[in-house]
Amino acid sequence: MTTMRHVKENTLSDDQDQSARQRIVEAAVRAIDEGGEAAVRISTVAREAGVTQGMISYYFGGREGLIQEAQMLRFSSVVNDDIKALEKKARETTNVQDLREFIALVTRQIVTIDRASGRATRLMAIGAALPRPDLLDVIADAQSTLVDELEKVILIGQARDLVRKDRDPRALAVLIMSYNTGLVVADIDRQRPSDAHLAEVIDGFVDSFLRLP
Repeated sequence: MTTMRHVKENTLSDDQDQSARQRIVEAAVRAIDEGGEAAVRISTVAREAGVTQGMISYYFGGREGLIQEAQMLRFSSVVNDDIKALEKKARETTNVQDLREFIALVTRQIVTIDRASGRATRLMAIGAALPRPDLLDVIADAQSTLVDELEKVILIGQARDLVRKDRDPRALAVLIMSYNTGLVVADIDRQRPSDAHLAEVIDGFVDSFLRLP
C-alpha cells in the first residue's frame, strides 16, 4: 500500500513541502485569531491552504498537533523578527551610540499601541497552554529558543565591547523579553502613558547595560 510519506516525497520538492506546511499553519493561525481554537477545522484549513486533509495529518499528526504549531507561531513570530533585526545591527556596528540609536528606534516600534494585539496574542497563547502540558511544553520550548537567540545578540554585543560584561547575558535577555510582553499592562491601562514616556523609561534601562562613554 502506498503511504502518505511515499506520496509526499514523490510529489513535492523540499521547497513545495515547506510552502505547503507554512500555508497550513498560517491558515490555522487565522482561524484561531478569528474564532479561537474551536474555529480550527481540518477541512477548512485544508481548503484554505490548498492541500489535502491527509497532508495535515502527515505534517502534524492531527488537529491537536496543528493547533500546537499554530499557537507556537502566534507566540513567537513578531518577537523573533525584532531579535533578528537586533542581531543584524549588533554584528554590523562597532559604535555603541549607533547601536543605542537603533535600539531606541526598535523600542519606539515596540511600545506603540499598534503592537497591542501581538502582545495580547502572546498572553492568550500562554493562557491556552497553562492547563495543557503538551502545549505548554511547546510554548516553553519556543520561549526558551527566543531567549537563546536574544542572549546570543547580547553576547555578540559584549564581545564587540558594546554591552557591559558585568551583566549576565541571559538575565538581560529574560528581562528584555519580560518588558516587551509585559507592556500589555500599559495597553489595558485606562490612563495609559504616552508611547514617548514609555520609550524614555525603557531607554534608561537600555543605557544601564550598554558600554556608553
